[in-house]
Amino acid sequence: MNKLSLYDTLGMFLPGAFLAYGLYFCNQNWHFIDLPFKIDTNILLVAVVCLILGASLFALSFYLFPKRWMQKCFDLYDKVGKIYDQLT
Repeated sequence: MNKLSLYDTLGMFLPGAFLAYGLYFCNQNWHFIDLPFKIDTNILLVAVVCLILGASLFALSFYLFPKRWMQKCFDLYDKVGKIYDQLT
């Protein structure tokens, strides 16, 4: 098993942090759920939730990007090697 680098960790943590902040902001405005604890003071809990959300987004992107409709939606193209093999 390869080591998890700082780049990979931040690649999961930062999108998870943006998603967690967005969900927290939406929950503050529209009160979807009432939390039994104060999330502002528990830094470790916030970090773990951000990593879990980021890892979920990371795994979801590997599942969705090979789908053909996702490639058309975001205008993703084939790899250069695959295009070259098709031309020859």
